[in-house]
Amino acid sequence: WNRLENLLVQGSKDRDFSAKDALQPVLKLLLGPDGEELRTLVIKEAVRVTEAFTLCTFVDTYNSVPSFMRSLIFNGNGALAMSSAELQSMMELRDQVFRIWGLLRSSENFDPALLQPILQILQQPEARSLGGRVVGGITQRLAARLLQQVLRMPMAPTSSLSALDTR
Repeated sequence: WNRLENLLVQGSKDRDFSAKDALQPVLKLLLGPDGEELRTLVIKEAVRVTEAFTLCTFVDTYNSVPSFMRSLIFNGNGALAMSSAELQSMMELRDQVFRIWGLLRSSENFDPALLQPILQILQQPEARSLGGRVVGGITQRLAARLLQQVLRMPMAPTSSLSALDTR
């Protein structure tokens, strides 16, 4: 992500730089027969970025809830079962992706029609498979996070059934 951001910053200074010209070969490589290693990396990063966006949005929402309501809504456990270092890393990733998107949008030759070839390529069977793998990875990561949260929650007080047992 750092390299991509640096390339975009440098590209924005060069009048000959065209994101459109750079995008087509990358997409062909990604979806071509020799692109499995690149596809695996893209899937991993897409899952990681989506997880960061989802969890950071959840944390932002949690932090916007008045403190007296947090204990009612979240059972006093905090927003997420994750270390502050992990959360900080996710926040930085999300912010970096926002900066990259901002660099793309602010470049002189950025045209939303630039994304149209991506839509055409996404209709190919290889791209559908790639999308399915990304969705599967996201589902697995978020399900794992949900299980972490559920298993972390203290058990609600239960009525003592042993008092009713008259054996």
